[in-house]
Amino acid sequence: TCDGVLKQPDGSIVSPVLMWVKAMDLLLEHIRSRIAVKSIRCIGGGAQQHGTVYWATGASKRLANLSSESTLHDGLGQAAFALPLSPIWMDSSTEKQCQAMEKAVDGKEVRFLRLMYCAN
Repeated sequence: TCDGVLKQPDGSIVSPVLMWVKAMDLLLEHIRSRIAVKSIRCIGGGAQQHGTVYWATGASKRLANLSSESTLHDGLGQAAFALPLSPIWMDSSTEKQCQAMEKAVDGKEVRFLRLMYCAN
């Protein structure tokens, strides 16, 4: 990747799903090296805006079989995810479709689309 993203020939911009998983492994290892993991009741957080990861059918079995003896990356692997690459907020490959939708509607809908999402 370059700065965590891959620019595809079709204009889409994506990130490898396993990059996110490995980042979680690093974060969890960092936490584990500083506090007693058994004292953790909940973890919440937010980071990359609009990065999307899709679970594959059967991923719940992989999640149920995770072990504290291995990393998420090793325990889940690519098979837990429907796609190897995740669409991210920088992607504009659907810009033409968004512009066509804006053109196809009028009145309040156009104002709404322009306020909520601008295809430019």
